[in-house]
Amino acid sequence: MKYIKTNWAVPYYNMALEDYLTGDEAMGEDYLFFYINDPSVIIGSHQNTYAQVNEKFIRERGIYVARRLSGGGAVYHDRGNLNFSFVVNNEGGQKIDFARYTSPVLATLKDFGVKASLSGRNDLCIGERKFSGNAQYINKRKVLHHGTLMFDVNIEDMVSALNVSEMKIISKAVESVRSRVINLKSLMPEGVTIEDFKNALIEKFFSNSDFGEYTLSGEDISQVERRVAEKFSRREYNYGEKPNFSAEKTRKYPAGIFEAFFDVSKGKLTAFSLKGDFFTNRDIDFIEQGLIGVGFDEASLRQALEKIGFEGAIAGFGTDDFVDLLFC
Repeated sequence: MKYIKTNWAVPYYNMALEDYLTGDEAMGEDYLFFYINDPSVIIGSHQNTYAQVNEKFIRERGIYVARRLSGGGAVYHDRGNLNFSFVVNNEGGQKIDFARYTSPVLATLKDFGVKASLSGRNDLCIGERKFSGNAQYINKRKVLHHGTLMFDVNIEDMVSALNVSEMKIISKAVESVRSRVINLKSLMPEGVTIEDFKNALIEKFFSNSDFGEYTLSGEDISQVERRVAEKFSRREYNYGEKPNFSAEKTRKYPAGIFEAFFDVSKGKLTAFSLKGDFFTNRDIDFIEQGLIGVGFDEASLRQALEKIGFEGAIAGFGTDDFVDLLFC
């Protein structure tokens, strides 16, 4: 197995490296690499992004949204989250097996005096509290196993970035999540850093195999950068290529209660209806008709509202409010 040292903090590059290692037949070895992303929401391959993220919060904070190759649920990453990826040759048609790749993590924690276990399908827990989620992607040639390790994650931001419908920025939600997750730093001997923990994991991962470091070549890096540009950084991939959906948004503003009903297909609005107890300065049918075919993102929505002359149509309710309604 070869260890790849990387320094990418933008998640698109780490997703693209996994894609390159799992898809290029020339990369014939088994590989392991670690990465720490800047604040990001990582979406499972089969998930509806719009249902998983608090669009307003991540936009305001500049949080990345990146879709990974594997299934499973959405997770939050920041500089306090250590991530690891195994990419190994698929010999004999391997099936999903989380224990094989997580046992070295559990053994490393035991060395630090922390007792943890694999719980359910794919979580690592200390007691009832989760600190790691794991996922796998398998094709004919390769097995990708990757996992998150909460070392010192900002739980308030994690709560606020995920799950629009339930996880608002309120203390009750934060405390609820705190009761179900745990940061490893709080259990480690004093002074242990995330870098110390990573080095201990590397030592444990390679304890039963030959250690060798693989340095990405210029061609390797070019392959990763091409994948970032063509796929992993594109909104169409991270938001728009996955399932079509319908949604309802209801919110109270000084101007009244507003209910938005809409359908999205391939990243664009295909139906839109606005209801509520607000007052209008003109018939609002033009809004519903004018938004059909508009991209479901803030920039496209603002441009469309300006084009159809929305400002002033509803008393006390402007463009900023409209955007907030759909993406809050």
